[in-house]
Amino acid sequence: MSFIIVQNFGEAARCVSNRTQQKYSNIPWTKIIGMRHKIVHDYLTVDDKIVWDVVKHEIPQLLAELKKIFPNISYDQYEESDDV
Repeated sequence: MSFIIVQNFGEAARCVSNRTQQKYSNIPWTKIIGMRHKIVHDYLTVDDKIVWDVVKHEIPQLLAELKKIFPNISYDQYEESDDV
């Protein structure tokens, strides 16, 4: 599940316009997209511990920032749960 979460964030980040990415430069858009590429295209060398660390520690911070920027989007499926 953690790989899917990171992959989904990367896919969504790819759809954000350059203008919006520049406006909200505090979001690490390039890193988010890059991690998605690593998981999708180079999955045999992905370190599960790094992905898990991102999901448990960085995704919650990212969600908090995204909620400020895009308050009308539902983030329920990414809220912390035991089955992540």
